[in-house]
Amino acid sequence: MKMRHRRYKESIVVFVGEILTRYNRPPVYQLQLVYRAVVVAKLTYTSSSWWGFTIASDRQRLEGFLRRGCRQNLYSTDKPSITQIVEEAIST
Repeated sequence: MKMRHRRYKESIVVFVGEILTRYNRPPVYQLQLVYRAVVVAKLTYTSSSWWGFTIASDRQRLEGFLRRGCRQNLYSTDKPSITQIVEEAIST
């Protein structure tokens, strides 16, 4: 499991590095893609197993993290919230 995680992490670093070297400043949509692929994926990883143990303040902190991403233009406001993502994952 650790080896697969390491390869995944290395591939993300290579992907981001390619974007940064190809452009002086990466386009916003590419930064948003990386944010969703890395940050949102890490936040929602196995969420169906741990979501039931969270309390309201935990969920607010997770939502706040996405709101900060929206303020920095890394996450679009029309994308689903953490609660919506997790509830969809649990229902499937």
